[in-house]
Amino acid sequence: MSDVHATTLSAVRSKPQLFKQGRDHVALFAVGDAVYAVDNRCPHEGYPLVQGDVKGSTLTCCYHNYKFDLRDGQCLMGDEAVRTYPVRIEGDAVLVDLTPPDPALDLPRRWASLEAGMREHRMGQVARDTARLLDLGVYPFLLSSVLIGVIAQRLVRKICRFCGRDEFLTEDQ
Repeated sequence: MSDVHATTLSAVRSKPQLFKQGRDHVALFAVGDAVYAVDNRCPHEGYPLVQGDVKGSTLTCCYHNYKFDLRDGQCLMGDEAVRTYPVRIEGDAVLVDLTPPDPALDLPRRWASLEAGMREHRMGQVARDTARLLDLGVYPFLLSSVLIGVIAQRLVRKICRFCGRDEFLTEDQ
């Protein structure tokens, strides 16, 4: 996909801007001479990041205080990174590349995030990663099998502990 005109440089320098096209909702922020673009939906609960506070290159979600590095989307305080979009400036035009992430690169990251959410009992993250994996084309049967397998392992661990049969548990259980 080619770059899409999202806003003007003068507009984003005056205040953060929201750009929507199809399923993409992009928040744009000017920091010094740079303009950064991130998914407007906070990965924690979907609140609008365009309303957040920016100090340096750190964006803080005003709803739950999650913090993100605008340069790469990494989560500095919280659990999940936010998607970033490449930005290009031509004169006063701010152009954003809306090309979807390569599924071959995104799938391993989403599976790892789902596993972390399950392991750490973050059910909101599990729900979001489940939806993201379905969007990436993972078969619902495969996804449900993985989720059921994790739940079954937890149930077996609880039963073993309840019955005092810890010898059936491995060190990572």
